[in-house]
Amino acid sequence: RAAIAEVTPFPLRHVKLTSHPLTVPGDDSSQVTLSRNASTGGGIILKSSGKIGVNSPIKKLYRSAGDPHIAAADYVIGFLEKAGIKVLGKARTGKTPDNAKLLYEIVGLEMRRVVQGLNAFSNNFIADMLTKRLGAAMGNPAAIDTPGSGSLASGTRVLSEFLKNEVGIKSDFKIFNGSGLSTENRLSARQLVTVLNYMESRGELFPDFLAS
Repeated sequence: RAAIAEVTPFPLRHVKLTSHPLTVPGDDSSQVTLSRNASTGGGIILKSSGKIGVNSPIKKLYRSAGDPHIAAADYVIGFLEKAGIKVLGKARTGKTPDNAKLLYEIVGLEMRRVVQGLNAFSNNFIADMLTKRLGAAMGNPAAIDTPGSGSLASGTRVLSEFLKNEVGIKSDFKIFNGSGLSTENRLSARQLVTVLNYMESRGELFPDFLAS
């Protein structure tokens, strides 16, 4: 019979999970696959197949959620619905209305804690979000399409200027995102060692950097 497959931690409205792997005797016969395809309207279709032993532990398979704005909104909707709050309508992107009312805000962790989570678990999402945050806080508004925007383009520009002006790596490198999930990124082993040497020279930063 079919095994149980679900999107966690909450079902997402723009993600449709189809098909299920079959259960087989034992606990070491797991061969589960998960394909990801785009659907009309910006949604995603996930198709799981294969087989899994009835005594096997839970198998986790990771796939990207597509549009990060819609995915974030869908996660909020899923959280509310799991708490018994009915949500009408669907998630969409747009400009925040001038009369929008702030419902809740949360103070994030200290940067040293964020970086520790990033480096200890190699979290690509955090890396790209920090890169965008750099662009929003330190990017040159005249050099990007949307002044003051937090984008990968503005963030990687800040990183490149840091490597050139602070670390002393003047050329022969390319950075297109913060996570490294790009075949176009170019950093040599020698350049990375140069970054490590630079961080060691920064006494006010190095302890937290090393701890991460």
